[in-house]
Amino acid sequence: MRLTVLTCLVAIGGLCGFAPSALADTKVLVKTRTYDISGTTGAALIEAMDRNGPKRHGFMTHAIALTAYTVNWDLDIRREGGACRLRQANGTLDLTYTLPRLASAATPALQKRWKRFFAGVRAHELNHGRIART
Repeated sequence: MRLTVLTCLVAIGGLCGFAPSALADTKVLVKTRTYDISGTTGAALIEAMDRNGPKRHGFMTHAIALTAYTVNWDLDIRREGGACRLRQANGTLDLTYTLPRLASAATPALQKRWKRFFAGVRAHELNHGRIART
């Protein structure tokens, strides 16, 4: 994504008379939020996630987990010799994961199932984060 956006900025800059020799720097800020769930069965945990999970923008239902991100740009544009020059483009990717956290005591069997389930949910959300970084 960073390369695509920078390429677009340079292309637009070229059309507008900007110099295409701009430098880019990107920072990635990652936050992880959790919400508590409790229950003594897998079904109870699913119900708790459905009740307490993050609301998806534009949807009426709750998600099990959520990856949200924003991209902010700090552009250094200077006017030199009658033309605008893009000297530097610094981007910041703010990436936030929201994941369920098992807050109640669980039997060893439920803990084992939860760990396997949570590993899959976490891997899924990290993949969204990987996509946002590209």
